[in-house]
Amino acid sequence: FEERYWSPINSPVLEKDGTVSFIIHRVEDVTEFVHLRQTGSKQIEFTEDLQIRLEKAELEIFNRTYEIRQTSKKLQSVSESLRRKELQLQEAQRRENFGSWTWDIGSNRRQWSEEMFRIFGIQPNHKGIVPEPEFVWNFIHKDDRDFVRKAIDEAINEGKQYNIEYRIIRADGSER
Repeated sequence: FEERYWSPINSPVLEKDGTVSFIIHRVEDVTEFVHLRQTGSKQIEFTEDLQIRLEKAELEIFNRTYEIRQTSKKLQSVSESLRRKELQLQEAQRRENFGSWTWDIGSNRRQWSEEMFRIFGIQPNHKGIVPEPEFVWNFIHKDDRDFVRKAIDEAINEGKQYNIEYRIIRADGSER
């Protein structure tokens, strides 16, 4: 069974006196036209739905862009503040002649302050390259190496903090 649509047209045939003599009944198959119209309605609904979704997406993009812009401004401000603090720390280390270093054991990423380089008598490296630990061990006075190594091993293996003093032999051969 196939659904079909028909358009009936009734045309009266009149006598000379105006009375109906008979009616011509004509029927036309309009199924294709109805289907096209229904498809058109569905397409219009689909287009309207897409338009609404597009507007929502544009609003979402606008909101996210605004949030990103605000976050970027905050990050710039924090970055500037961090840079000022870093410069203050460098100045304090230079004045007081002390250096600092960090070592992320998991990634083996090490970082030295500029003053750390100066203390060891090494030219500061601005490319982020830090001397290898084996190289640094050569600067530690040979009589102090065992207790320095022990303090570092205990910090790594047992989580102990340490604050030790040890002698170094600078690049120029002088002892500190």
